[in-house]
Amino acid sequence: MNADWIEKVTTLGYSAPTLSAVRGESPGDQIAQILSKTEDILIKEKPDKVLLLGDTNSSLSSIIAKRMGITVYHMEAGNRCYDDRVPEEVNRRIIDHSSDILMPYTERSRQNLLREGIASQRIFVTGNPILEVLKKHETEINTSPVFEQLGLQPDHYFLVTMHRAENVDLVDRLRKLSAALNLIQKEFDHLHLSFLALKYNVFHHLNI
Repeated sequence: MNADWIEKVTTLGYSAPTLSAVRGESPGDQIAQILSKTEDILIKEKPDKVLLLGDTNSSLSSIIAKRMGITVYHMEAGNRCYDDRVPEEVNRRIIDHSSDILMPYTERSRQNLLREGIASQRIFVTGNPILEVLKKHETEINTSPVFEQLGLQPDHYFLVTMHRAENVDLVDRLRKLSAALNLIQKEFDHLHLSFLALKYNVFHHLNI
């Protein structure tokens, strides 16, 4: 999590990360650091359980925890797109199959795990916790000045988040996505397009 997002999280009343130890330049370097530094942390802290969320490289720490005999819980388990060109798809299988307790959000994800041979007694469908987060911060959301700050009207905008490497790291693909969004803008010219968390701020390369 970068510094900008840490600031946003703490604004909501949540604690900043106790440890943020990885600064890998390449996927191999990052994963190597995650595994090595996770081992150091687990040896020092001696937890009896580890809770992991999602499918990013940081959750590959499940490998080390499992090898050390620590019980691993994985939230958001069972997500599959069955396209190994997506880096997270490889991570998902590794994390799920090195976890002890799997907590998918949906029945569909549960079925994915069952088809891969994971025992049903290890799987617990939890639903998506984002609903609890939204309910907790309902007052702040409803009184937020963000619409005024961005010049938006409720129900008169599209919100687009583009962060997958396969979308934003390839200029040709990004141009196509931009063209598609321009078509949407023309079709719904009374609506506003807003972009969230665009990785590396690459739109300035496209002259758009």
